Amino acid sequence: MVYLLAETREKQGRKAAAEALYSKARALSPKPPGCPSAYCTIRDYDSKARGAFAKLAELGDTVEWRQTRASILTNQNKHKEAAAEWRAALKMAVGRPDLEQGLAASLYAGQQYDEAEALLRKLVKGEPGNAELHFLLGDCLLAKGDAEAAAPSLRRAFTLNPRFPPVRSSLGRALAASGKLAEAVPHLEAALPYDEDGATHFQLSRAYAATGQKAKAEAMAKRAQELRQ
Repeated sequence: MVYLLAETREKQGRKAAAEALYSKARALSPKPPGCPSAYCTIRDYDSKARGAFAKLAELGDTVEWRQTRASILTNQNKHKEAAAEWRAALKMAVGRPDLEQGLAASLYAGQQYDEAEALLRKLVKGEPGNAELHFLLGDCLLAKGDAEAAAPSLRRAFTLNPRFPPVRSSLGRALAASGKLAEAVPHLEAALPYDEDGATHFQLSRAYAATGQKAKAEAMAKRAQELRQ
């Protein structure tokens, strides 16, 4: 799932955040696993997935074939089509957690947030210690404009894995949008290296201003403007 998050950040033009996620994914899985999935074939293993696809197609309509199709479609940024493949796989293996996670990730990446939220709520109950699932749920809620509802899931993701790059930015944004500016500051500060469009710097400038740190607020606002140009 880390690879899918990296792919999403790369498509958004957020290169620093994407590279941090790719590095984390490579550390977690330095070699491609034997069975293709949407989590491992996005960038480094795309050629492997394509080769596997040709072989699996000869075997007919199987779960593995649908997984590989989903992987390739994800790499092509066709997330709605990838979601359809995950659904087809789930018809053959109802309730399989790894397939449901693949579907949830594709729904999230395709901005189908309502469907993603419903599935992620189910998944986090089954895997309460999975930081990525808590992050995806929180980020879905944040994308829907419900920052207060997003914050608990993002806090949980941060507690489970404080070194997971996207969590700090999303948690900081959720806290700031909820009016908890002082609490948002350290998370926004930690996310600054991954800010390429000035959004995090701008949010941090507002948080600094609200907490009486005028000089820092002005510096952040200036840097935000520079990044936007």
